[in-house]
Amino acid sequence: MKFEDAIAKFLNNECVVYFNYESDLGSSALEGTITELGDGWFRFKDTNGVESIVNSVNVVRVMEIPRKPNGKKKLFY
Repeated sequence: MKFEDAIAKFLNNECVVYFNYESDLGSSALEGTITELGDGWFRFKDTNGVESIVNSVNVVRVMEIPRKPNGKKKLFY
């Protein structure tokens, strides 16, 4: 299975993307929405509305943000 096939279920869902390096923002995880998939990359829009193109080689984990039944975000670590 290719990475793009596995990440396709997170397309247009709010999620957290974890990286294997520390980014310029001082964190190894970003929260936002995956808007487009390509061959070895994906387009990511963070909660501030900034779009980025991410190389999938640097991604360690992708997790959908859990929500409570009322729609609010759950606390997660």
